[in-house]
Amino acid sequence: MLTEMPSDMVALLAEVIFTYADAIEAAVAVGYSEAELYPGSEVQIQRSQLLRALVGESASSPEDICSLSRSAQWRLPRTVCAIVLSNRELTVRRTPKLPPDVLADLDRPDPCLLMPDPGGPKRLDRMARALDGWTAVLGPTVALPEAANSMRWARTILTAESYGIVAGDGLVRCSDHWATLMLVQDIDLARTVVKERLAPLLELRDDMRNKLVETLLVWLQAGQNACTAATQLCVHSQTVRYRLRQLDDLLGPQLQDPNAQKELIIALSAYQLLENMNNQGMQRDGETEPRTTTSLSPQRNAC
Repeated sequence: MLTEMPSDMVALLAEVIFTYADAIEAAVAVGYSEAELYPGSEVQIQRSQLLRALVGESASSPEDICSLSRSAQWRLPRTVCAIVLSNRELTVRRTPKLPPDVLADLDRPDPCLLMPDPGGPKRLDRMARALDGWTAVLGPTVALPEAANSMRWARTILTAESYGIVAGDGLVRCSDHWATLMLVQDIDLARTVVKERLAPLLELRDDMRNKLVETLLVWLQAGQNACTAATQLCVHSQTVRYRLRQLDDLLGPQLQDPNAQKELIIALSAYQLLENMNNQGMQRDGETEPRTTTSLSPQRNAC
């Protein structure tokens, strides 16, 4: 029958068959990789249930957790850290080949892991290699009963990463973003701090305000060195000094008060975070419309 078909049709048919065979081979490889995570499906189910119990997603007593750990063949460690993966890559990345003692629940919209004893030698390095190519957030190391906190904080930073507030390139560590984590935990408090500490700046035009905020934050972080700040801002040192004179007129004595300077750094960081969130249209969980109250510009009466 093939001898009766035109040669170009035979070539096309062969290409389709080879493409289909490649797709089957890829699917088999993915399935094999997933099956390698744990030796038996029942153990995998038990480990997923144990992970959910440890991070507070299911009501479980200490006795339940001990029973689950035995069924899952998983020794309860003293410390753990949560790791959350971006679901943007679930359809394009192969399942990561994880160390056998890492609890994994990847068949969910918000895939996550729980890593025991993260302080062990080279543990985090091996995990980073296993997650190469993925965007993932490593939660803080906590005692086992506090696993839910590590998971919650990791998810907070992953949300910030998805909106561009935190740079996501490989394994992101919560410990590198404490200030962002603290501010995002309570947006209303962050907004109040900004309005209390930076009120005179909020009356300025957006472009002028943003330049002054950036300059003051960099200057404070540079140990109040105008030349260092100028280098980081890519401007002339006289430009920095001119802006500092403007800031001195607006903010007064707090620029020279060591205690006030600490609060200014927090307020300035909070301002930049809120502006970034507002520009990215970041929402709180469950909201369907972009928040408008992150804006810090003075609200003028329409009447």
